[in-house]
Amino acid sequence: MPTLKLWQQEYECEFIDVESYEAIISRTAIDKCLNNPPVLMRGKKCAFIDFGGGVAETVIARMEGNKILEPIAWVDDNAYANAGKIIHECSTWNIEPSSIFGDYGYGKQIMDFMAEMGWAIQQVNNGSPSNEKIFANTGAEIWYDAKKRIEQCDVILPRDEITLQQMTNRGIRYKTGGKIGIETKESMFSRGVKSPDRADAVCGVISRYKYIQHGINQPKFFNSQPISVIDNERKKLMRGFFVGN
Repeated sequence: MPTLKLWQQEYECEFIDVESYEAIISRTAIDKCLNNPPVLMRGKKCAFIDFGGGVAETVIARMEGNKILEPIAWVDDNAYANAGKIIHECSTWNIEPSSIFGDYGYGKQIMDFMAEMGWAIQQVNNGSPSNEKIFANTGAEIWYDAKKRIEQCDVILPRDEITLQQMTNRGIRYKTGGKIGIETKESMFSRGVKSPDRADAVCGVISRYKYIQHGINQPKFFNSQPISVIDNERKKLMRGFFVGN
C-alpha cells in the first residue's frame, strides 16, 4: 500500500527518495567561490527579504555591486514590528524601496503595511511560473541563477556559516515534463533539515540584482500587487508604531 509520502512524491512528480538529495549548490562550489573571489566592484544596491512568518527567521539579504553583505536575521511574530525593523534597516543602509524585493508568501501582509508607509517594494511569488520555461517555478529560477554565479566565482559571498550551510541543504527536484524544480521545505523537514531562510534571501538577492543592475523591470506577472485597503484605526496604529510612540 503506498504511503502518504509516496503519493505526495507521485503527485509532485518528485521521483526521489525523501532520505536522499542532490544539492542544487555544492559545498565545493561555495568553497571555490570563497577562496577565489572576484575583484570588488562597487555598484547599485539591492535587497531581498525572506519573511519567516513568526516561526522561521525573517532575513534581509543585501548586495552592492558584486558583494553580498552578511544577512540580517531575526524571529518575530508581530507583523508591525517586522515591517518597522525592515524599514529601519533599509533606511540605515540608504536603499530605495524600488530596489528591494520581497517573498510574496508570508510577506504579503507585511509588504502591504510597508507600502502604506511609503515603502512599496517589489513582490516576488516563488511559486509562480518562471519566465524561463526550463524551470518549474520562479523559486527554482532564483536558486539556479545563484548557483550559476557562485560556480563562476562571480560574487563575493558573506562568510556566514549558517547561510553557507543552508545553501548546500536544498535538493534538486525534477517535475512533469522534465522541468527543474527545488526541494520543498516539507521534504527538507522530513530529512531533519530546517527552513533555508538565509539561503532563500541570499539566492533571491543574487538573482534579482540583474534587474537593478540593468535598470529593467521584473516580468510583469511579478510586479508589486495593489496594496490592501486597511481601516483608519490600523493606519493610526501603524503610524504610531513607526514614529516610536
